[in-house]
Amino acid sequence: MDTVKSILTAISGSDHENNPSVSSNEQIRYQLCQIDELQNGQMKEFEIITSVINTSVLLIKQDNKFHAYASKCCHYKVPLAK
Repeated sequence: MDTVKSILTAISGSDHENNPSVSSNEQIRYQLCQIDELQNGQMKEFEIITSVINTSVLLIKQDNKFHAYASKCCHYKVPLAK
């Protein structure tokens, strides 16, 4: 059975503005994919939709480690991948 990779995503201050009932330092756990779904050097965008957050993240696997980033540039608001 494949091990499930969960990503711990912090809700940022900008998300807090859209969801005033959520503290800006709360965290949620959200399953994005199976560990073996991404190869080293590969990245994929995932939508996260819950009762407290609606956003997308860019998940990157590099050197067998996973890194998650906001899927849009924080300066120009353009997608980082497509």
